[in-house]
Amino acid sequence: MNIPRLSHRVVARQQGRFLLAQRARTLQLDAASFKELLRRVEADSLFRRLLDAGLPGGSLVKRRAFSRMRNRLKAASADMERVSAGTSGFDLGRTLADHAEGVDVLRRLGADRSQALLGMEDQAERKRCLKAWGIGEEESGLLQALLEHVSVFGAMAALDDLAPLPVASCALVAQFEPGPDGGFVIAPLVSYFRTERYVIEYGRITEARRTGLFTEAEARRLPALLGEVEAINFRGDTLHKILCGVADAHAQFLRGGREADIAPLTQLDLAQSIGTHPSAVCRIVAGRSVLTPWGEERALAAFFPGKRRHNEQAVAAVLSEEPRLSDREVAQRLRERFGLRISRRAAALYRCGLSIPNSYRRRVEAK
Repeated sequence: MNIPRLSHRVVARQQGRFLLAQRARTLQLDAASFKELLRRVEADSLFRRLLDAGLPGGSLVKRRAFSRMRNRLKAASADMERVSAGTSGFDLGRTLADHAEGVDVLRRLGADRSQALLGMEDQAERKRCLKAWGIGEEESGLLQALLEHVSVFGAMAALDDLAPLPVASCALVAQFEPGPDGGFVIAPLVSYFRTERYVIEYGRITEARRTGLFTEAEARRLPALLGEVEAINFRGDTLHKILCGVADAHAQFLRGGREADIAPLTQLDLAQSIGTHPSAVCRIVAGRSVLTPWGEERALAAFFPGKRRHNEQAVAAVLSEEPRLSDREVAQRLRERFGLRISRRAAALYRCGLSIPNSYRRRVEAK
């Protein structure tokens, strides 16, 4: 039986589908699985060879930091050293950033269990409780280190801030902070947040394979390893682009904190603006949250209100300031304040959606 050989075009198409599926899986990995992937790739002997700056012409894989990333996690340890060197102040925000993984564990436990832990002084008792709650040894150690560090500085009274659960189902990943140019930068709050990407020199790698720099076994493993590196890059690039896109689209809201200033952004709009597929945006946004510049935690999905929700928020903002306006006057105010051109009938529709009575009833109730 003759088995037909696949054409190069068919093989390339199948390889492309495999890479897309691999990237999609990487986007959906939870924190623990993604950290394990990073650890395995960076501990790989072949990957360390690619990073070796002593190769002819330099390393074949280089690290390049994202432009709008403020690496608070690295700066936090230096700040703590200055505090321990003699200053009497205690920066809780820096402590949370420095022990971000311990904070993740504490948040996952919930408010009641967290408060119970804070009242325990015996480490053995803490360990028994954490084991009973299904917390592994590694995570238990991270949490114990956080609690011990805070207690050393006598800040146990401030630990209510450690377990805020306004968005309990989401994983807090970063904070929007004002940048030097008037915009906003991204400050990571968890250690597995990618602040840099790997730049792969494919041309030089091909030449190195041709000149025999790699053994036969390494050459066979190379495509799979580079595929994992590209998947890691894709996750980091996509999350960074999405957060930057959200910060740019909602800059006015992030400056003032008014709900009416949230722009009518959709995931499709953002995907088109950053040049990625809408499914990638959906996978990144799901289950993740960020901190606003004033410290409020918001789910990333809340930054995609859609046109209807945005218009309803604008109508609510107008009527909260001028409660006796008619629907026609509301439409006029929306045009003047927010640049929204909607009809009187549409303004009435949004008002009804907010369960706000008409102007006559509002005037009667105000008397």
